[in-house]
Amino acid sequence: MQLHNSILKTSFFLSFLTIPRLFPPKCHAIIRLKFLFFAKGGRLMKLPARRQRRGIRLLRRVSIRARLSLLTIAFLILSISFLSYLIAVSIDRDRAEMSSRNTHTLETASNILGNKLQTLYTVTKAPVIFTPDRSLVYEYLSIYDQGTLDRHPELTDFTYQNACLFFAQELFGLYSAEARRITIYKPDGSGYQFFSGADRPREIHGNSVTLRVSVDPESEWIGQLDEGLGLMKLIPCDQTADETNFPSRETSLYAGRAIVDSSNSHIIGYILVRSDISELQKFLEESLSFSSQRYGFYSLDGDLLFGDLPADRAAAVLENADITTDDIRSQSSEITLSADGGSMQYHYTIVNNDCIFLLETPLTPLTVRTVLHHLPLFLLVGALFILLGIFMRLLTLSVTQPLVRLQRACERISRGDYTPVSDNTGHDELATFTGAFNSMAQEIDDLIHEGYEKDLAATRLELQMLRIQINPHFLYNTLESIHSVAYLEGNREVGEMAVLLARILRYGVSDPSGPVTLRDEAKNLDDYIRLQELRYHGTVRFAVSIDPGILDCACLRMILQPIVENALYHGVTSLERGGQVQVLGYRDGENLVLRISDNGQGMEEDRVRLLNDYICGKNEAFRSIGLKNVSRRIRLCYGEDYGVLVQSAPGRGTMVTVTLPVRTQPKTQPNQKGDPKHT
Repeated sequence: MQLHNSILKTSFFLSFLTIPRLFPPKCHAIIRLKFLFFAKGGRLMKLPARRQRRGIRLLRRVSIRARLSLLTIAFLILSISFLSYLIAVSIDRDRAEMSSRNTHTLETASNILGNKLQTLYTVTKAPVIFTPDRSLVYEYLSIYDQGTLDRHPELTDFTYQNACLFFAQELFGLYSAEARRITIYKPDGSGYQFFSGADRPREIHGNSVTLRVSVDPESEWIGQLDEGLGLMKLIPCDQTADETNFPSRETSLYAGRAIVDSSNSHIIGYILVRSDISELQKFLEESLSFSSQRYGFYSLDGDLLFGDLPADRAAAVLENADITTDDIRSQSSEITLSADGGSMQYHYTIVNNDCIFLLETPLTPLTVRTVLHHLPLFLLVGALFILLGIFMRLLTLSVTQPLVRLQRACERISRGDYTPVSDNTGHDELATFTGAFNSMAQEIDDLIHEGYEKDLAATRLELQMLRIQINPHFLYNTLESIHSVAYLEGNREVGEMAVLLARILRYGVSDPSGPVTLRDEAKNLDDYIRLQELRYHGTVRFAVSIDPGILDCACLRMILQPIVENALYHGVTSLERGGQVQVLGYRDGENLVLRISDNGQGMEEDRVRLLNDYICGKNEAFRSIGLKNVSRRIRLCYGEDYGVLVQSAPGRGTMVTVTLPVRTQPKTQPNQKGDPKHT
């Protein structure tokens, strides 16, 4: 039970977070549940009893099926979250290891590059500071720039070449590990290139280590050296296309400097030094974990010095990286940017204040490698969660399917269908509940049929008794006798009245259980109206207008005459003259509407409401049985949607509306007097 409560509390908390997206608005009542968790000793304390009851009431607003589905979804969310957590932890661990490895690689490469740049700085400055008296190379270039070589016959071109050779050999002896080629140019672009033994070109034979070269003084890299005015400049890759001056450029780092005459600040020559970076490149290739990793050595201006990292990536790093000028030597960090539809991690460090070394690592291959490396574990955990999810789904269906069948059975019962629920496969509590439900439904069905038969018999008896109240048979023979005596005495008016009354009584007692047509009912009304005209001698006028198209529709006997009689005696008899009773009949959709109105004194609104309630059997405020009798018979025969409605207002008369369903009746032979009158 304690474990069950813990599971429910956990599922409640998850539903608080997920229900607004997973369920329709009717399920959102759960969200309003205030969960109260108290942490103590690593366990969850129970909710107070009052809040438990409140939570249960809120949960009961949602179906059991939704609650079980919520529990299943909560379990799936926990499973997916745990599996995602495992993957995320593995990816983070591998990324941390990769970041540490990249940082170590970057620091090592930065140290190597720092040493190379320091050597290049020293070598390119050597023509000016090589000896305390400056080198012969500097002296020759200075005199050459001044145009006074003719005054110094000892300084010939051969002497200059030997001086350059001696200068280069001295530097190779000192810095052969870093400086492989040294080229010294005159301002006009002509010069000599010197190389160490390991860097000898194939086209050079013998012991020669000198190569005459030339360069266009308008070259872009020459222009950069001019702008530097004695400062060392690293030559970008895109300016080293000249193979003669820049051999082996794929494995080289070139630095140059303008040789400046300190006496007049004239540029008297140029020095270009090649440093071999093949060992550095080999180290980088061995240190990279993925073939998709790339590196690049850039100036802070964004010029590529060597490497395969595109310039736009370097520009993005330079734009987004937090690089300050306060302590630029210590800059070594990482940044993650989006590129090519994925995330890229960049490790960077500043070298010698004016260059940056970048290492790009795409995170997608790293993530794929991590997932593949831990794939067996992930598959095992995922398969376990899938099996548990299937079990939870089957467990949910084993409860919800019988409940759904019972719910549908209840809906059928509300429609009058008591078909039993078929559930013969289960042996649990739901199967027992289904069996008891079927037994109860069968008993209810039997009781309903038994009660229906009794109610039908009682209804028939009541209809018969109601008709007997209106149609007393014992008067029929008496009226026949009055008719005979009246004719014998010569009083034809009394005789006609007796005949009319006899017809009315005969119509009421003949075949009381069968329906009649509206034509028959209208004919009986004509007899009654004629009887009243003989009595009142024209002081009351009657008007009957019934649509001929509805005369063959079926209706109950004696529904018009009692209402007209009620209008006559309770409506217009109080008037000395000018009394009117109108009867109107027409079809409205699937209904027959009969309206009987008079021009009597009318009634107050409260009395009309009280009379309508009396007609519907809601009170006993009146003694008249005519309207109540008609309404009762109509409701018993056709249902509660039909009946009699009274409308009246003081001084404006009264209107009684009878509503019947449209039902056809086989045509009968016309009576001896034909169709009813229509005024």
